[in-house]
Order: sequence, then C-alpha cells, then structure tokens
Amino acid sequence: NPGLKPERSRSLDVGVEHAMAGSTLIADATFFANRYDDLIVTVSGAFAGSSRYRTDNIANARARGLEVGARWHPIDAVAIRTAWTWLDTEILGVDGATSEAPFPYQVGDQLIRRPRHQVSFEAGWSHARGSAFVLLNGRGTVRDIEPNFAAEVFDNPGYVTVAVGGALRLT
Repeated sequence: NPGLKPERSRSLDVGVEHAMAGSTLIADATFFANRYDDLIVTVSGAFAGSSRYRTDNIANARARGLEVGARWHPIDAVAIRTAWTWLDTEILGVDGATSEAPFPYQVGDQLIRRPRHQVSFEAGWSHARGSAFVLLNGRGTVRDIEPNFAAEVFDNPGYVTVAVGGALRLT
C-alpha cells in the first residue's frame, strides 16, 4: 500500500497535585483521554469496501482513565508512594464500516493488554551509607490474544509483582 501512513493519536491529560501537612504528604490525580486513528490492520472481507489494499490505516480505538496517588515523607530518610489507575478502553469501528472491527475483535471490546485496574505501592529508605526499598505492582485481568495465530481473544488473569532491594556502601 503506497498510501500507508503512520498511526495517529490525540491525547488530553489534566492533572492536579496538592501538598498537605507541611508538604510531607502530596496527593495527585490525573485524568487522561486518548483517541487512536489510522491504526494499521489487515483488511479482511468484512470491510473490504474500506480499502483496496491488504493492509491499510482504517482501524480506530479510544482509551480514557484516571490515575490517583499519594506520596508521604514522614522523615527525610523515608518515602512512601501509592497509586491506583482506572482505565476504560474500546475498539471502535473501522473507517467506512463503523459496525465492524478487525478480526478477532468486536466493536466495543476492550483493547488487549490494557488492565482496567492497576495499583502500586513503594516504600524506600535512604541514609548516607545505605538504602532499601520494597515495590509492589498489581494489575487486574486483561484481554489478550492467542500468540501463535491471533485467532482468539481471551482473559489473562491479573497478578502482583514484588521487588525488594537495597545497597550498602562499605567504604
């Protein structure tokens, strides 16, 4: 397709941050919205009238959500952060056939690999000779695609990861 062009997106982010308790506690919230246009897809028979090529810029999607978090510094050596993200995504119809979506998706499906909920918690300590941290990240169930032939969309369960580390300067 000689007319194939880069995929496009339009995004909006609006956020606020507020310091409280003598600036030891900082809360933040951000709303975001994204619209994806001209996504490159393989053109199937269901929407062959939208393009004469096997691949073309005809798919569309959207994502929007809210991130909220808080940082707390009870003392100079300690920092704690927690955050939660809510994400709402949707596959939209292709150009020229708004009720159709690229196989194996349906119009209105969630985007793949985008969890509706994510959470994180991080605590850190630092001193002149050492530091330590613990980090927990969790995400909810996501839609995913069968990796070999992309023939099936399925639910992939959520999970939590934990990382613990530290450093000590000996000399």
